[in-house]
Amino acid sequence: MNDAENKNRLGELRNQIDLIDNDLIEILATRIGLMPDFAQFKEMNNLSIEDNEREKEILERMKKIAKEKGLDPKFVEKIFLDIFEEAKKVQKEVLTKN
Repeated sequence: MNDAENKNRLGELRNQIDLIDNDLIEILATRIGLMPDFAQFKEMNNLSIEDNEREKEILERMKKIAKEKGLDPKFVEKIFLDIFEEAKKVQKEVLTKN
């Protein structure tokens, strides 16, 4: 490949990554967008925002899927721990506004 072809190919690959990144943000926004409903449900039913057992279940399931897909389970675990923290933060913010 010449320089022009290399640049075009790199641009194509970057465009694919950009689209995937956009999808990731959409999915995260949808997930976090559910948190106000979770917070209200938990408040009405005297449930704690913290649910360590549920988090453990999700982590185990996601790490298993990650391994099946050829991803490092520790990498996926770190991502989900951050997602859990953000979800709890949003739930707490919702409850302090009420």
